[in-house]
Amino acid sequence: HLVEEGKLLEDGTFPAGITIDELDVPESVRLVVGRRLERLGEEAQRVLAAGAVVGRAFPFSLLEEIVDVDAGRLLDIVEEAEAARVIVPEGRGGQVYYSFAHELIRQTLLSGVSMLRRQRLHLMVADAIERTDRRARSERPSEIANHLLQAGAAAEPARTLEYLELSAGRAIASAAFEEALRACEDALSVVDPDDTLRKAKIQERKGWAVRALGRYDEAIALWDEVIDVYAGHGLVEEAAALCWECGYMLVWLTRFDQTFVYYSRGLSILEDRVSVSRAVLVASRGAVLGVAGLYDDAEKNLHEAEAIAGELDDDRALGMLHWARTVANWSNTRIHDAISTGYQAIELLRRAKDQWTLVDALSWTAFPLNATGDVEAGLALGTEAAELAKRLGHQAGEVLGLRSVGLNAYMLSRDLSEVERIVREDLARCDAIQSPWVAQSYGWLAAVQLLRGDLDGARASAQRASEVEPLSAYSGVGWSYEFLVAAYSGERATCTAMLEEARGLLPAPGRRQGLGRTVQLIAAVHGSVVAGLPADAAELYPAVADLVDELPLSFFDITLTNRVAGMAAAAAGHWDEAVSHFETALRQAREWPVVIEEPQVKLWYGRTLLERGRSEDEARGRALVDEARTAYADLGMPLHTALADALLR
Repeated sequence: HLVEEGKLLEDGTFPAGITIDELDVPESVRLVVGRRLERLGEEAQRVLAAGAVVGRAFPFSLLEEIVDVDAGRLLDIVEEAEAARVIVPEGRGGQVYYSFAHELIRQTLLSGVSMLRRQRLHLMVADAIERTDRRARSERPSEIANHLLQAGAAAEPARTLEYLELSAGRAIASAAFEEALRACEDALSVVDPDDTLRKAKIQERKGWAVRALGRYDEAIALWDEVIDVYAGHGLVEEAAALCWECGYMLVWLTRFDQTFVYYSRGLSILEDRVSVSRAVLVASRGAVLGVAGLYDDAEKNLHEAEAIAGELDDDRALGMLHWARTVANWSNTRIHDAISTGYQAIELLRRAKDQWTLVDALSWTAFPLNATGDVEAGLALGTEAAELAKRLGHQAGEVLGLRSVGLNAYMLSRDLSEVERIVREDLARCDAIQSPWVAQSYGWLAAVQLLRGDLDGARASAQRASEVEPLSAYSGVGWSYEFLVAAYSGERATCTAMLEEARGLLPAPGRRQGLGRTVQLIAAVHGSVVAGLPADAAELYPAVADLVDELPLSFFDITLTNRVAGMAAAAAGHWDEAVSHFETALRQAREWPVVIEEPQVKLWYGRTLLERGRSEDEARGRALVDEARTAYADLGMPLHTALADALLR
């Protein structure tokens, strides 16, 4: 019956979260169990019913506190019930606990207790726990809160509410966010509706729980109401802080216009107050402008935030400022600046004990470290960010940290199937918070599928990346992999049309643009050479050569910029420059290392030496291509193996 009702699993266990009121013991079963219990006598049934109110297991010491039975007689009853296999003893931390032999026994006992008596028993249990355990308030608030809730009108509403709030706070601190959410919802059902401030504080805590569960829109809706209540009660710093939190989530949902609405709302609430919140909001506005690709506008806001933070001399304000600079720098291909400001942000945020933003600073600094080949430092920061984010319930931060770790693993891996698994997990994490930044996951997936020779899969992923890609500093990632797929598919006309479409969007020498356009430039050169469009690659050589020191590694296909610059130089007939780029790329691939790039460098370096037409280069050129071909076969890269074979022929 219970299986059919969906209340009992096939293996005979109860699903997590089942409550007493949800269970419906069939009458026939209750009669059978009831007959077994009748043999123990009425007094024993009353005692065991009190134990059933405690829970699925109860300590003997607690039972002594809630039943009015002589200690010797109580021991006899418990021993008789144990002999009848109604309860089972076990030791826990030096205490004797008893569990019911089957949950149906407990349910049958409870069904024989009137609602009023059950409420009084729950209140007695809550009182007894408080009385017998001095640590209960701090360590067992959810247990006491549950009994007070079940006690209903018998318990003081203020006491019930207090324990529900304690329970929610402890659950959030323990990353038990579903439990925290239940406690907040129960608290909202108990709190006086006229006590708007207390209700708002519970609602704020509920927002933290739902945000940690990835339900960003729900958290924003909850906090939107709270902001007005806080502002109305003069809690302007708290209201402004929530405006920042809402804006942060909206960035992940790529709703930049709404982000600025919340930041402006926070600043309006603060009026002329010079505070950490003001510095944070202005700095974050700069970070968002950087992510949007508006670097000059970002800088204006960051300078304003710097003046406020400098006046306050506050570690958190300064840490947030440097984190915002890191975001703007990385997003706009100012890689070395991003590393410098990132390290400053990390140090300041550690001192300020702002763990939430520390997660972001660690992740955003790990990316440029990886891009400069500092694999060890990038891995350390990305790993710390992911682990800390998981403890905090910072889902967006966990996405960033694990993405950094995944890109790091990609650089070192010889197993492309494992890399694809990592990328698909990244995609699932972005999907879980319904973020349009999943576009980058699709671009990354397309890059890996292309390396594995899955042209159809790579094309579909790249097209999906372009479809969902938000307009930002990262625009162009989807185009990059669509173009490379077309190039490796031999679709020369498509490549020509796509290059014409991109003309004017790609970075020029000495002019930094968004990271997406920079990736697009590198892909344009790479794909042009593959597709047999040397003039187009040659035209872009000055721009890509200008990037080799600023962005040594391109994302998300982990391409060495020096390797692509070498391809462009060769296409332009600049042989000496090409050789120099390839030699540097070969050294980087080995020293950092970048496993997937070493055969790529060898293939295109070997081809350059052969095309150059000097007899003294021929033997080395063929050897490099042959080594590349062996590595491609070992890595499972059939398209690239075929390229090497064709070149050797």
